[in-house]
Amino acid sequence: MTLRDSSSSEQRFGRRQKPWKHEPEALFETLRDRVGEKGWRDLLDGAGSRTVRAGERLLRQGADEDFVSLVKSGVLAIDIRRDERDECSRRHMVAFRSSGDVIGEIAVLSRGVRTASVTAYTDCEVAIVSGERFRSAELQGKYGAELHASTAVRQWEREALSHSGDKVAGLAWVLLPLLDHAQRRPGAGRGGIELRVRQRDLADCLGIGTKLLRRFTAGLPFGRMPEGRRERFLVTDPEGLREAAARFGGGARRPGEVIRRR
Repeated sequence: MTLRDSSSSEQRFGRRQKPWKHEPEALFETLRDRVGEKGWRDLLDGAGSRTVRAGERLLRQGADEDFVSLVKSGVLAIDIRRDERDECSRRHMVAFRSSGDVIGEIAVLSRGVRTASVTAYTDCEVAIVSGERFRSAELQGKYGAELHASTAVRQWEREALSHSGDKVAGLAWVLLPLLDHAQRRPGAGRGGIELRVRQRDLADCLGIGTKLLRRFTAGLPFGRMPEGRRERFLVTDPEGLREAAARFGGGARRPGEVIRRR
């Protein structure tokens, strides 16, 4: 995939520019998709392995750490503290990441501190790649373009979620990584699932309030936000949710294609 300079791109999302030229499907690609299975195995070769239990912190905003994480399985939540000087300031969820994604590369490549915190939303397995290896001429020579593309799209994604006029598509996109870790719930209807996710976190990702979130989730493909259960979310039509996610950022589904974030 060829990236265009954001200053010259004529493709825009509202006032926000898409970081790709011809491929809106790029939004659905993880780093693993970009480098292929052989490249992914190469990146994992020699890397350490770590199990991160649900609720355990993997990265802390502001920390000076020199490693990146490649997600082998599970879902992780990324959040930022708006006031970095105040440890007690409220954290805002910005995204979920799952299998095939890379986490922590911005701080490592810039030799800076962590720009966000990352917490395991489910039990996860990650590979730990040292900053020295990640910055090496050999690795960057092989996969630098794919890493740059992945980082650019993810940064655009955060902007797009906040500025999207189609909040249903944006919410569907946010929820995709959780579908494969969901519980089937008889009361959710035929084929329905229940996601364990906080209303406040979903609202943060979209840059809206919880009241507006509940309005967007009143109909299909969502079930509703169960009253009194702020950490549960019903999806009555999982495939309909994937269809809605395909609209996010202008992505178009090919006939017969199922959008999935692995």
